[in-house]
Amino acid sequence: MTNEQVLQSVLGLTAGPLGLRVLAVSPHPDDVALSAGGLLWNLHRSSTIGLLTVFGRSRWISHNAVNQVKDVEAVTALRRREDMKYARQLAADCDVLPFEDTSLRNYDDVGEREQSHDPASWREQIKASLHGRVMQFRPDLVIGPAGIGNHIDHVIVSDAINELRQVPGLAVLFYQDLPYAAEHDWQSATPDRFAIAGTLDIDIEAALDEKIRNLGVYESQIDNNLRSCVKNHARKLGNGLAVERYWVRK
Repeated sequence: MTNEQVLQSVLGLTAGPLGLRVLAVSPHPDDVALSAGGLLWNLHRSSTIGLLTVFGRSRWISHNAVNQVKDVEAVTALRRREDMKYARQLAADCDVLPFEDTSLRNYDDVGEREQSHDPASWREQIKASLHGRVMQFRPDLVIGPAGIGNHIDHVIVSDAINELRQVPGLAVLFYQDLPYAAEHDWQSATPDRFAIAGTLDIDIEAALDEKIRNLGVYESQIDNNLRSCVKNHARKLGNGLAVERYWVRK
């Protein structure tokens, strides 16, 4: 079975004349590519793909990046260009919301994975914007982060997507957040914030090399070590066969 057929079978989806309409939601530029890039590559020729990045403003850049820009506007523009380039690889629509990530909200590398100090009203604004984009795109399926690793931005997006389960005719699938999931024993890297109805390991063996190659567009974020981590994690999950892990919640 193709990945599209698996999704239709497991989630009860029916593809239209142009295939499934799939919206993949990324807290930051690169999260979808890291966590769901194999599935999206396998779907992109037979489905209509949309990419939505929620936290589009940032000053964070990898210490190993060649272009060490630090100005907020320059970093934001650079990361947006990387997102657009990735979207072109998938022939996908790409939308970037203007919310500030943790690097602009007084979090450090430790604090961004602990308790949030963001106002509830601001989180509601994010949820409303995200839900509005979903309604505009009219997907059959939304794919978003499970919140593995407890990064605050991932948790905010995961919570917002979780509420989409109430939308009639819309399926929701949660991806295993990388690279955070690779920090754990792979058996224990599962959601602990909501009840799981099922685990879905998607075969990306044929797409693995393309997934890793496409990660190269995120030059400001992803280096060779991270690409190797993603590749090794996929093989570990599938006991030698490359897979990506997803969850359906109850």
